[in-house]
Amino acid sequence: MTLLNKGISHRVTAATNMNEGSSRSHAIFTLIIEQKIVKEVTNEEGVLQMDEEGRPVTSEENISAKFHFVDLAGSERIKKTGA
Repeated sequence: MTLLNKGISHRVTAATNMNEGSSRSHAIFTLIIEQKIVKEVTNEEGVLQMDEEGRPVTSEENISAKFHFVDLAGSERIKKTGA
């Protein structure tokens, strides 16, 4: 939220005939979410596999997603806004 608020504070706005505080700049906020799934490994009979030191053997799976939130500036008709 701190980064989002910092970005918002740098945006340029100006008044138009349709809106007092219309954004005059585009904004793109990218959010990347990463997840690591650690599972204990079992054999075909469902018995937990152990390493040489008696610890359970694990496997890892990484999943990630990327979201882009886009706000385009000045999408109103110029004739109506007077911009």
